[in-house]
Amino acid sequence: MRRLYKPIMFSFLLALSNGGYCQYESILEERIVGRVLDTLEVNENNTVVHTLWLSDTLKVVVQNEHLKYDFKSTEKGGEKRSFSLTERKNYIKDLKTWGQNCFSSALEHCLARNGLAQQAVFNKRTLIGLETFSQILNHYFIEVKAFNTLSKQNFKTKMPDNALLTFSSQAGKLIHAVYFTEGLYYSKSAGSEATEFINLKNFIKENYNETQLIKIYQFDKARFDLALNK
Repeated sequence: MRRLYKPIMFSFLLALSNGGYCQYESILEERIVGRVLDTLEVNENNTVVHTLWLSDTLKVVVQNEHLKYDFKSTEKGGEKRSFSLTERKNYIKDLKTWGQNCFSSALEHCLARNGLAQQAVFNKRTLIGLETFSQILNHYFIEVKAFNTLSKQNFKTKMPDNALLTFSSQAGKLIHAVYFTEGLYYSKSAGSEATEFINLKNFIKENYNETQLIKIYQFDKARFDLALNK
């Protein structure tokens, strides 16, 4: 593990200005945005880091700003072919869809809706694993409802606004997360484009039919403020 002797902000963040901030306010701002502590692994198109967010050390996979790709290819028989401009654009677009997964997306939407759009740990170029996602849920969210998907009647459960939903299988494995506000659900899986939908039952049937338990969470601003001011 390589330690960075001068902890830095994520390279893709907008530089924070100290103008108009007292030193204390600047420190609080930095804690919300996130600060890289360690570089754990460097791959062709992403970097795995430990980043400090409030008092939590999170493992985050950050997609590199400049992606590497190779359009060299051969057809059957070894015959070389060239890619059209449209094919190249579609390939790059597809590559970028791997930058964010459902956990990062759900948190990005939820935190922005709760006045924390300046945070940059959860964004279009970050993936987080189940352990990190559970860490954030346990520390800054409260479970308000849960229901089993085996009964169609349960889908009539009134959905609270500004909510984060998790989908779990019969074995209890968390397999997906979405964000809900003002009648719309927001979903983004790694390798897929972000999408919006209004019918939860149909979405699960078409995409995550192994789901048997849905838990509904809401952001706990009081716990967040307590952690922020420690």
